[in-house]
Amino acid sequence: MAILIISLYALLIGGAGIIFFLNKKIYQITHEWSVAIASFILYYWGIAGAWILIPDQLSNEKGKVIGLHYYYIFEKLFKVDVDWIYFQSILSYSLFIICFLTILLLAIRKFSFPKTFLSPNQLPQVNSIFIFTTTVFLILVSAYVMRKELFFSVSFSKSIYLITRNSNNSLKSIHQLANNYIVFVPLYGMLILQNAPKKIYDKIFIYISVFLGIGYLTALGNRHELVFSGIFILFFLIKWFFEKIITLKKIIVVSCIITIPIILSDPARAIFPIIISHIYHPNLAKEELDELNKINVYASDDVLIATSHALANVAFSNELFFANFSMYGILKKNVAITNGTSIKILANSLLPKFIFHKKNTQEDIYSYYARSVNAKPGQGYSIYNSAAWYLNFGWVGILLGAIVLMLFFYLGFWLRIQSESTNNLFLKFAYFTFLFLLAAQFPSIVRSGPENIKSILFEALLIPMAIIFCMYNATQLLKKLK
Repeated sequence: MAILIISLYALLIGGAGIIFFLNKKIYQITHEWSVAIASFILYYWGIAGAWILIPDQLSNEKGKVIGLHYYYIFEKLFKVDVDWIYFQSILSYSLFIICFLTILLLAIRKFSFPKTFLSPNQLPQVNSIFIFTTTVFLILVSAYVMRKELFFSVSFSKSIYLITRNSNNSLKSIHQLANNYIVFVPLYGMLILQNAPKKIYDKIFIYISVFLGIGYLTALGNRHELVFSGIFILFFLIKWFFEKIITLKKIIVVSCIITIPIILSDPARAIFPIIISHIYHPNLAKEELDELNKINVYASDDVLIATSHALANVAFSNELFFANFSMYGILKKNVAITNGTSIKILANSLLPKFIFHKKNTQEDIYSYYARSVNAKPGQGYSIYNSAAWYLNFGWVGILLGAIVLMLFFYLGFWLRIQSESTNNLFLKFAYFTFLFLLAAQFPSIVRSGPENIKSILFEALLIPMAIIFCMYNATQLLKKLK
């Protein structure tokens, strides 16, 4: 046992040191924080939980005294022991991150990166009215698609988050897409406010948009969308602070606007349905109620429990453990390799329907993982990205996954260099912000399989740029009409 503990801590300390060293070398070449942020996210969801789990399990779960509450995962998923299988899982995560950084460093070491940064004046300017109308439109689309689920949650004081997340609504993907940008759009408007003194109505429209977007997502209990938008916006603000373009006060204000709703999302999931149900009593047809009642909702609706969990989550989030446990469960239960199932699903989803008519009925790699380890339904459990690659191709899959991530960042750095040679305002912005959007999407990337490459391409990169492009061109057209 002593040899195991020494080996685990040597792995944790040595791995963290190597990851820090590689990030430092990449920053010295690129002067860019996006890789460091991505590495932190990879480390947080994959390895950081080990620093808590190991001493807690060795002390017979004394962590309950200080607010740790991940133990219920053992009942819903599987028991995780501090053993050599856990050592192998942490080793696999460490090698994944180190391979990603090492290959990227070797690929970009001879690049000559520009040290200039986009100023607020170089952002595509968007009329505040378009910011407001786009935000409201996205909220209305999301709410309309999920109207039955929202009415059901309010009628019976059920968790809006779990009902909408687990719904079989055929249009759920539209609801999810709309949610992705409900906060992204108004926060981009806040970036535009840094450009120059604005008219009072511009500030009013943008701040109302921020309030509406964050309020709606908080009511739903959604966190990912806030994290994605927040990371993207803070990249700009922090850089502008170091270049003395904006004050620290503005960063603190925006950080609070983003982080407070994230912290409050757990109690919001319990509180909002209860509050609204006392104000509004919608009616649903019997067949609609029967369908919605099939959704398993395991989360407690008790406000005090939800609030206490939210406060404990600030320091000891269960996000540290869900993905961290995935490789352990795969190895412990000898889950069979699928020989590239994720790639087949990805290819099927990208091919036009007139080329590939046959509907793919295979389950994605996360669903396969959850079924194979006998995870109880009604909750998401996350699978670490490298564990998903392992389930597709075995140990070589971990290297393949690292190479794929490296290629995305390599493309981002190449585009950053190209941004210096274009005079097109929007293209310069798009080339420059590719890395920011990619890093902002990492909380989603790290907890999914190779199938998520499609969402990286569309949800993280193309769609947000398309939204800004449309609003920017509408603004230019409005100026010409005036």
